[in-house]
Amino acid sequence: MTAVDAETGQESPPSPAAVIEAEALNSVDYHIRITWPPVEGASEYRVYKKKVGVFGFIGRAGVDDTTTSTTTSGLVGVDIGEYRFTKIEGYTMAAVIARRDPGSDEEVKILEVSVLHSGEMGTNSRGWYNAALRQLFVYAHDRYENFTGWFSVMTGSPDESGDYARWTTYPGFGRNDGYPEGIEGGVQAVPVFSESTSTTSQYFDDKNFGPDTEDTPVEYRNPFDGPGKYPSVVFLHQQRLGFASSNLSPLTIWLSQAGHFESMAASTPPEDDDAIEVTLAATQANRILWCQSDRNGLAVGTEGGEWILSGAEGDALTPSSLSFEAQTFHGSQPGLPVLRAGNALLYMQRGGRVVRELGYSFSSDKYESTDLSLLARHILRDRKVVAWAWQGEPYSIVWCVLSDGTLAGLTYMREHQVTGWHRHATPGGFIEEVAAIPGEDGNTQLWLHATRDGLRYVERLAPFYEGGDPALAFHVDGPHRVPFTGRCIPCLPESMLPNGSTLMRARKINAVKCRVYDSKPFKARVGQSGAMPVPVRGADFTELGDWALPLGAGWREGDRLELIFDGPDPATVLAVLTTVELAELAGGQK
Repeated sequence: MTAVDAETGQESPPSPAAVIEAEALNSVDYHIRITWPPVEGASEYRVYKKKVGVFGFIGRAGVDDTTTSTTTSGLVGVDIGEYRFTKIEGYTMAAVIARRDPGSDEEVKILEVSVLHSGEMGTNSRGWYNAALRQLFVYAHDRYENFTGWFSVMTGSPDESGDYARWTTYPGFGRNDGYPEGIEGGVQAVPVFSESTSTTSQYFDDKNFGPDTEDTPVEYRNPFDGPGKYPSVVFLHQQRLGFASSNLSPLTIWLSQAGHFESMAASTPPEDDDAIEVTLAATQANRILWCQSDRNGLAVGTEGGEWILSGAEGDALTPSSLSFEAQTFHGSQPGLPVLRAGNALLYMQRGGRVVRELGYSFSSDKYESTDLSLLARHILRDRKVVAWAWQGEPYSIVWCVLSDGTLAGLTYMREHQVTGWHRHATPGGFIEEVAAIPGEDGNTQLWLHATRDGLRYVERLAPFYEGGDPALAFHVDGPHRVPFTGRCIPCLPESMLPNGSTLMRARKINAVKCRVYDSKPFKARVGQSGAMPVPVRGADFTELGDWALPLGAGWREGDRLELIFDGPDPATVLAVLTTVELAELAGGQK
């Protein structure tokens, strides 16, 4: 029998098996009733019967299927006449000595009674005593077997031998040596039992039901019951709690019962909601480093590649329907979790210097892994990513803590095909860890663990300035001067002409106009010329407008446009428009 929990619907481990000897049942009019104590919190009970060595389901019992039985406990005492006699320890049967008087033809008479202490004979007590009367009833027999039964002895206290000068036999009390019972003359002995108690039990009537061996009791297992068996990866997938990669089983994944996170139960044959244990069979034994639920499958990252664990035909995972399919073979960096960034998964390639996006491609009908750091190799050169976090709001940034203690960011908006890296210096500090935590204003806060001057700090970055009040756009660090200059160097347009690429021609930047949002003036220059302030008419703060940059440059090859922000003021550049004049012939020109 198993009990089903009323709150969780989880089935308990099976009870011990009951063995019943019975004739074959040829009619449903005859049945075997099985009873058991109620289980607290149960909503119903499931009953199983063995067939050819397997316990199969035969039926359910509801919580209202109960039966009541009445039981009585041991004796309280014996009422003899008008007095209550209670059982005592220390006295056993009496030995009765009976013989004829010398010279007499009368029948044998009892001449002597010997009441012995239990310590002398080592037998159970058979004495019943009333302290008020100092009267003892014992079960006795004489050595000639002329008398066997109950008789009373007037004595002292139970622990003394007392005076046995008076005794009376009671043949009418019967031959029950456990307690006196019956009537002798006008004296009646009545055993007094304790009150009856009622017991309520659950029951199920087996009316010769045939067991369903396809539906068997669950077997509860604990795959993490010792050293070397503890998992290193924990995740959730399709209403199951998942574990993966123990020291002894680095390629194994365990999934709990569906909807029961703390149960690793399974049955034979397996049910669809049973716990799952599956091992990745690959050509290389690369440890599983992360697991992340995605679409209809479970994305799995190992030290040597990326896999998808899914059910057959895209169905949910079940013990009898699962499959591992290889996707890419880049491998992941140990110690860094996979990040969920919008609709994509980001993971760090083995080595810690390449960020990859794992996403499903409809054209190839498989997952592809795109390098997101291809255009910014210099940011991760000679350093590794040791920690990272995803700040989804307000600007979709992946913050990366680098091995040199600095901070780098990846602005990532997959739906708009935006991927941009940026570095953030930390003067006087060494960043060790980063975490993104939802804030009260709906935005995600960025928290840092940093070391400064030998002390450890937990810091939170100030929120982004999102426009509106110019007074809030003054970003300084109290009385400290932070010598930091921001630079933006946009790529100038390149195109293919009938007689060659514009990259092969000298060019001259004639005019530049920037579209800005919530910005204060900044500086600009071309090449190595001096930086010129951008003249702004009217207010020195523009919510949205176009600024013409005062630039003058001759024919140069390779000169770049540079925007310089050397103050603590906000500046958001939405677009850079340029007018460029190209030389007629390709070739170098100074």
